[in-house]
Amino acid sequence: MARSLNVIALISGGKDSFLSMLHCLYNDHHVVALANLYPSQPSETSDLNSYMYQTVGHAIIPLYEHALGLPLYRRQISGSAINTERDYEPASSSDGLGEDETESLLLLLADIKKAHPEANAVCSGAIQSTYQRTRVESVAIRLGLVPLSYLWQYPCLPIPTPSEGGLLEDIAAVGLDARIVKVASGGIDESFLWGSLQDEDQRKKLQKYVARFGGSVLGEGGEYETLVVDGPGDIWKRRLEIGENVRRVVRGEGGDSWINFKPGSVVVERDDQVLQSTLWKHKLSIPRTWHPVFGQLFGIQDEAMKFADEQAASVVQRVSSPKIWGLKTSINRLRSTWTFNNVCAMSNGMNTEKQMHTIKEIISELIERKELSIDDVVFTMIILRSMKDFTSVNRVYTTLFNKPNPPARLTVACGDNLPPDINVTIHLRLDTSARLSRLGLHVQSRSYWAPANIGPYSQAIAVPLGKDCNGAASAVYTAGQIPLVPHSMETYGSNNQQDPRSELIVFWGQTCLALQHLWRVSKSTEVTWWTYGIAFFVGETDWDISRKASLTWLAWKKMHEPSLWKTEDLPSEDDEPDLWDKKYGGQSTFADGKKEVPLPAFELRQPVEDYMLRSGSNTEMPAFFAMQVDELPRGCKVEWHAPGLTGAKVNFTSFVVEDIVFHQCYVPEYKRAIATASLPIPISREHLLRLMNAANNMLGSRPHATLYTTKAVETGALVIPCKSIWGHDGRQLWAVIMVDFFGYVNHQPVREKDLIKLQEEEYGIKMNTPPYAESLTNSQDSLRSSPM
Repeated sequence: MARSLNVIALISGGKDSFLSMLHCLYNDHHVVALANLYPSQPSETSDLNSYMYQTVGHAIIPLYEHALGLPLYRRQISGSAINTERDYEPASSSDGLGEDETESLLLLLADIKKAHPEANAVCSGAIQSTYQRTRVESVAIRLGLVPLSYLWQYPCLPIPTPSEGGLLEDIAAVGLDARIVKVASGGIDESFLWGSLQDEDQRKKLQKYVARFGGSVLGEGGEYETLVVDGPGDIWKRRLEIGENVRRVVRGEGGDSWINFKPGSVVVERDDQVLQSTLWKHKLSIPRTWHPVFGQLFGIQDEAMKFADEQAASVVQRVSSPKIWGLKTSINRLRSTWTFNNVCAMSNGMNTEKQMHTIKEIISELIERKELSIDDVVFTMIILRSMKDFTSVNRVYTTLFNKPNPPARLTVACGDNLPPDINVTIHLRLDTSARLSRLGLHVQSRSYWAPANIGPYSQAIAVPLGKDCNGAASAVYTAGQIPLVPHSMETYGSNNQQDPRSELIVFWGQTCLALQHLWRVSKSTEVTWWTYGIAFFVGETDWDISRKASLTWLAWKKMHEPSLWKTEDLPSEDDEPDLWDKKYGGQSTFADGKKEVPLPAFELRQPVEDYMLRSGSNTEMPAFFAMQVDELPRGCKVEWHAPGLTGAKVNFTSFVVEDIVFHQCYVPEYKRAIATASLPIPISREHLLRLMNAANNMLGSRPHATLYTTKAVETGALVIPCKSIWGHDGRQLWAVIMVDFFGYVNHQPVREKDLIKLQEEEYGIKMNTPPYAESLTNSQDSLRSSPM
């Protein structure tokens, strides 16, 4: 069961902050205090129009303490919106820019923490405003508070009884009496003032008028603001009574109108029957765990279990590795993209945290030597020996990145498959193209949408593919997605070791949920296709290893079948426009308002002409691999990783050379390719030589290579040692080589002279190292493996 939190509720008086508080209570958290910021110079003839805080109706706020029976803490707003970027970064004292109004919230919450040391969370009513959410998150994280934004993306999530009014219907259903106290849109005039959202006619009229001008029916673009005067009886001990004699309409510049409140508002007692009412808990719309498509996917459990049994191998083949081997740190460069591979520190008696400190020093030295910046890093992969070291490694890792939208990150533990004395190794990908054109998604708040990234890593980072940074196409680096239930951050399901079949069903649920998270993150970043998909998984016995590999393949396969997406009345996961974000530009994060972008975008799949294919063929989906590792974060059994593409046509092709299956995702417009080579487990030394030669001919001298392998090798490529590797249709593999390059891979025949040359090598097997790769160790610049 999820741990209950002690929450400070940020209230503005508006509908969203009070509805968010109800969701906190529904999720078994405790509200210990109310927090509010008010203008430093209250005026009867003007409204502060803060970019961050609602201030209209501030004179009524003190009444909430008596109405709800909760302590209220207030502070004046000082400063102004100095930082108008959507992603907030506190200004240093040396900037000389003055104080940003966001810092007033920091001081207020710090005071409340002193009065309520038990407080460990803060909730806000952010729905679609990245501007507001990132500022609350910045303050919360600095104070050690868990940010809660249960309304985040709420309008586009599946709810039990969807309606045209959406969130407004929910507000009315739970008994929140929200009155319109300010209008600021040409479509909404002052006749709406003091209208109640409890009134169905008022809600319909509001929707009609807002629709005329393409605004937000929720008021997310500042179209209107509300003040709540009553709520559920067990929460609201008393209600506010604000007579007409204390309300005065003020008309501002630009068509704004609002209500100014004179002294005289009162709090009215309730009767006992109303106080005991908890009906709101049954009327509160809680988004469903599953998007309809992934609910269908999860629902084919019987088919999935049957498929796993049919595909399962009775014995998982093992590949022996030498006991002594090492990792080679290297640097590769391809145009604006750099990779730092296998950055590690030999232990020499150092514990894991000290190794991480050394790695940090190495990274800083490499970046300085190459005249790069830590801000150029867009993706990292951390490979641990044991997940028990995750906290200590993360503590050091955090100090590397202190800007908004840190790199996306993937973390796995490979156990004793790592070389002796190496407990942690890190891979970094950097891109030196225009940083201002880079987009990021970093949601740190708990919500119903997808798991919060509470660590120093973003859900996704996108980098333009072409030289034209304003172009439509980008490469999107996504973080690994594990099956956490978003609103609780608890791992989905339970581990029932007594019944293997039950555990496999839980694994299927984890597979589907983590894939849904990957889809939601990718779709929010406008991804139209993934370049490949990898499911890292944990297995114990031969019985469940092969079955789990088969289940992940089935999920990936079903995900890319058009028939799965033909469900009628699928809700859009698009957002309404966030007008603030439109006005103040999104150079640092993804737009909140955008046109619907399907994923997968089947219409953007462009088959390759037959004359280009030679002996290959077009395929229907990106390459897939299941990689068995030792452990995954939070004790999860599966973690999905899939880089994406936005706004570009792609084609997927495959061909076979010497039992190696080559897959390729190619972007014709940018001549960019991601190619993979799936190497089967060799049955003899000669077979092994042929496999290595074929891979050498096709991919051996490409930059940015990644080697997933079950056999110890030394190479300048990024090495991820796995316990077992599986491909399409549950086929077990020895290794997968993955490269990112400009160009197109075509079938090249094996040359006999190359085979003879390989047989004469002293060490048995070598793979070319790209001439532009820089080795940072004393070992030879080649991929090396012990002979069979």
